[in-house]
Amino acid sequence: MSEREQLIKELDQSPDFLVHEVLNFLLFIKARTAEISQQESLEKTQESNIPDFLSFIDQINSETPKTKKLRPFGLCAGEFVVPEDFDAPLQEEILNAFEGK
Repeated sequence: MSEREQLIKELDQSPDFLVHEVLNFLLFIKARTAEISQQESLEKTQESNIPDFLSFIDQINSETPKTKKLRPFGLCAGEFVVPEDFDAPLQEEILNAFEGK
């Protein structure tokens, strides 16, 4: 049984309010798909109007790697020292300030 046949069978067995909701959803999806398709065709039309002498920009962009290089570890080595009590519990007055007391 195809998906279309299965959908029709389920619709036949469903109450009218569900059929109405499914219809609204289907119409929404179709309209949205048509809208996206229209936008894509408009973008392609606009891209085709780019002068030939600027086409090298698209070529450069397609050849440029999209990954961002990670920064190496230890760039700030020696610039500051983490105090020994870094992991110690906070003072009561500071905790109260965070909790809005």
